Amino acid sequence: MLVQCIENEIAEIETSEKEKSEATRKLRSAADLLVIAAVSEWARAAETGKNGGLLEKSSDEETSEKIFSAVFESVGEGILLIDKDMEIVKANRRACEIYGLMVQNLIGAKVSSLTDEPGAHILTEFFSTLIEGQRKSAEVTGVYVDGKTFPATLTVTRSDMDGEKYWQIIVRDDTDRKNMEKQLREEKQIIEEMNLTLKNVLHSIERDKKEFENRVASKIRTTLLPSIAKISKTTSDGTRKVYLSLLEQQLLSLTEGFERELDGGLLKLSKTEIEICRLIQAGNSSKEICEALKLSFDTVQTHRRNIRKKLDLNGRKLNLHAYLLNRML
Repeated sequence: MLVQCIENEIAEIETSEKEKSEATRKLRSAADLLVIAAVSEWARAAETGKNGGLLEKSSDEETSEKIFSAVFESVGEGILLIDKDMEIVKANRRACEIYGLMVQNLIGAKVSSLTDEPGAHILTEFFSTLIEGQRKSAEVTGVYVDGKTFPATLTVTRSDMDGEKYWQIIVRDDTDRKNMEKQLREEKQIIEEMNLTLKNVLHSIERDKKEFENRVASKIRTTLLPSIAKISKTTSDGTRKVYLSLLEQQLLSLTEGFERELDGGLLKLSKTEIEICRLIQAGNSSKEICEALKLSFDTVQTHRRNIRKKLDLNGRKLNLHAYLLNRML
């Protein structure tokens, strides 16, 4: 069908969905007007011929009626002609396909039987309020011959002929359109969820980046710079060796990205105990720690005992160096 072909072309245009929808709406509106005009003229011609027209039709009249009849049967939308009793007096081939009924089963049927109760109320309201030539449209639920329902759009127009009221209904099966709209909504939702996930990931990366920068700055400020200061001030080769070892260990921890375990027990340690832990972690012996910190051997041993107690290592056969090796200090 021409209208369907044009709709397919519109769908391929690179523009917004809103503009595509508006173009499709205008196209369908124009197509509806054309069909209504054709059907109205065909119905008038048929009614004139039935009710006292010329006994013999002219060739022009016959040609005109054939044209209107061809339009009525070939259009891509269903067309129903309804009389004052709300019964179907004419139906085209497409209407039969939409409702799954033979034309003889449609003729004489109540139009309300082709929709659900809310749709029937809408049609009743249209029939009672429309004036001649006026047109109204509504989305309703159509009822197929087997009782299954489908989304439909009905466009109703009133046409008076020889003092009698008639209504033409253009029926459009919206199943494909609704499915497409549903698919678009689902795709939009998926895209929105992906965007939200991506945004959360970016926020997480930014947060981790800030946290890493803060931890690096803290590490440099609290450990690296003091170690460098002590190396520059000391005249003892042993002390310099100890702090160079500690500095090497801390620099390696920076390259490892601080992936070591943070132990809550370490927060209980004093500043001196933390420094001793760092020297132990770097592989220094108690003697080397004594020399580096200018402490006696007994003092260092006391600190070691206090550290094991605060870390709940008493009674456990676990080397302090091995325990601290995978802790973040």
